[in-house]
Amino acid sequence: MDNTAFSRFLESQKKAFALQNNYSFGTFRADLYGYRRFNMLGRDYYFFHEGNFVNFTSEKCAVMHEAARQHVNAQYKMPKAMRFVVPNIVSIFLSPDGFNEPTLELALQQKRPWQGGEVHDMFFIDTTRKECFGPGYHKVRVEGVEFTLKKTDPTNRSIELIKELLK
Repeated sequence: MDNTAFSRFLESQKKAFALQNNYSFGTFRADLYGYRRFNMLGRDYYFFHEGNFVNFTSEKCAVMHEAARQHVNAQYKMPKAMRFVVPNIVSIFLSPDGFNEPTLELALQQKRPWQGGEVHDMFFIDTTRKECFGPGYHKVRVEGVEFTLKKTDPTNRSIELIKELLK
């Protein structure tokens, strides 16, 4: 798995991504950046980072993800609580030799901001084993029944995209 394979996959989606290699944001660089307008109210921003066990520390990954969030949110003039268009900011870290435990725990610590206006997640993919570590599905409860909206919920949409990518 390399950037070329990821690029072809993202371009082949029903709602294709606009892609850019070596995308700079702040003091960081994403090996591959993908953007798509998913629907009238949703935008997907994917930041792919290639590295290894040694250089993907939990601190570095957290700082890179926060920089991606700041970069995307700077493009929106409306305060988060008043936004109709919600950015889905996803940092995907790719390593052929896995990740340490504190780094993987970052994926489970991601919470949606209470005021809304943004969804952000981190995923860690071991490219050798084709294993993904990330948040679980986001569920919606209506009258005591739980629903998993796989296409409209941003986190679930990312999970489904990564599952397809790893096939």
